[in-house]
Amino acid sequence: MIEALIRLYEQLVKQGKAPKYGYGQENVPFGLDIDAQGRVSDVHQFGETTKNGKYRYMLEVPAHAIRTAGVKANFLCDNSAYMFAVDTDGASAKARKRFDAAAQLHEEILKTSDDLDARAVANFFAAEPQGSQIEQLITEKFGDTAWKNALSANFVLCIDGKPLSTSSVLQELWDTYFSGNDSIDASGGKKAPDTMQSIVSGRQVLPAATHPNIRGVQGAQSSGAALISFNAPAYLSYGKEQDLNAPMSKYEAFAYTTALNTLLKDEQYRRVINKGSLTILCWSESAEPEYPRVMFTASTMSSDADVSQEKVISIVKALSQGHPVDYEDAKLKPTEPFYVLGLAPNAARLSVSFFYKDTFGHLLSNVNQHYEDTAIERPGFDKHEVVSVRSLLQQTVVQRPGKYVEALDKVAADLMQSILAGKRYSASLLDKVEIRIRAEHEINRAKAAIIKAFYLRSPNSGCPKEVLQMTINKDSTNIPYSMGRLFAVYEGLQSAANPGINTTIRDRYFTNACRMPAVVFPLLVDLGTKHLGKLKTKPGLATYYNQQIADLMSRIGEQFPSRLTLAEQGSFQLGYYFQTQERYKKTNKDNAATDQMVAAEEGANNE
Repeated sequence: MIEALIRLYEQLVKQGKAPKYGYGQENVPFGLDIDAQGRVSDVHQFGETTKNGKYRYMLEVPAHAIRTAGVKANFLCDNSAYMFAVDTDGASAKARKRFDAAAQLHEEILKTSDDLDARAVANFFAAEPQGSQIEQLITEKFGDTAWKNALSANFVLCIDGKPLSTSSVLQELWDTYFSGNDSIDASGGKKAPDTMQSIVSGRQVLPAATHPNIRGVQGAQSSGAALISFNAPAYLSYGKEQDLNAPMSKYEAFAYTTALNTLLKDEQYRRVINKGSLTILCWSESAEPEYPRVMFTASTMSSDADVSQEKVISIVKALSQGHPVDYEDAKLKPTEPFYVLGLAPNAARLSVSFFYKDTFGHLLSNVNQHYEDTAIERPGFDKHEVVSVRSLLQQTVVQRPGKYVEALDKVAADLMQSILAGKRYSASLLDKVEIRIRAEHEINRAKAAIIKAFYLRSPNSGCPKEVLQMTINKDSTNIPYSMGRLFAVYEGLQSAANPGINTTIRDRYFTNACRMPAVVFPLLVDLGTKHLGKLKTKPGLATYYNQQIADLMSRIGEQFPSRLTLAEQGSFQLGYYFQTQERYKKTNKDNAATDQMVAAEEGANNE
């Protein structure tokens, strides 16, 4: 995974989408104009106002140090304490200590240069902090609110409004310092041990003692979280400290973290599932954004996608069958190497939920298989060809009108793995759905799709393949399946005999009928006889239900099973779902026939 991320980083640098080695993208809303003597002459405000009233301007600047504890200064760009010894507590001693650290760093980097820009910067830090002048300039130009915001923002030194981070001379000085600093531990300035074998390249390298943080994973700390870190003796081996337990060079650590940070900033490569419990990153070897865009749309089938489901399905089928597809400005190739990474937040650290490497076409063939396995007859009002991931996850939690409730993190992660890798659907997914069915006494399309897909990938004789069809199997003699169908027939009979009834047999008996048929069905048979008696004025309808009941009873036999296993309950529930859809279709046909008769009668009367 790290090796793939390093290759991605190098591809992103070629495309100008990621900063080069030793640099990073930071929000820098203010620039301090200085003259040759290092005196501040003006203050610039960069970028645009965000929703919270602050300015945002992303600028490539020398890489910032990781600040977990202690004082660590940055080159040319930093916050108010490091740049002019003022923080939210005013000109405090702590802020002065930080300014002195910044002055020491700049002196070390610039001491050998006679360049005018370099001398101006050196003079700025050699002089006393200019906090009062900067406060006056900001207050006069932008107001008191801007000064308060500035105390928590980054500043970059400029000359004539141009950030000095773009100066080729200063960049060269920084590059020399940064690469020559490879053996320095960023946390304490200690020298790292001698060379070690990199776990990425296998070459002997000077290992980085700590790796840059990764920012942008929802649910993790906003200042960033570590993917690789060791901070307790229990996790250390052979006396190694910190990230020397997973040795890699400073370049390798910088490259993989920068690649992740670049992907996390761009929604084309990132999707957040289940309210932030899982962040999925996708990328192709070529780093073209069209590949992850198609993968995200295809695997989640989100309703807010700007492409129709029919279009997505046709693209998925073509690529999974090995045919290239023209999509937007790219020609998508099924042989393109493709990567999928799932990250879960855990306070200051990140955990890898899953990582897959495969060809784009093969991964999409897994997605297409998910479509086929979850395909099931849908109600007339449902216009979606495929059930979305969001809808599937919603079947595992209590439904609240107008409110989205999160599914369990593991259930969401397992479902995405099943879709992308073609694995079995998790038992926890089925368990959660069964719990909701017992509580709600309802089998909708998404619940039926989960039951069908689960047993297709985890075969069980209790729920055989003959009942795992897309539509009703009227030839099936499977007893639990037939009992599910019979229950739906009795429910329809009750509705026909007592139109508008408040509490139906489904509300009262569904759960027990599904689990202990021998207890409930004799009662349903008696009720059915009474309900048929109420249909004397509709002999045709009574005959219809009589035939349905007789047909299904002949498949079940004389005795109902005392108990059904979980798999047999799935068969029962699918039988109920399909038979219910049959009833709705019949009702729609009857309504349509009635409408035609009424229209014909009205036409005759008008004549």
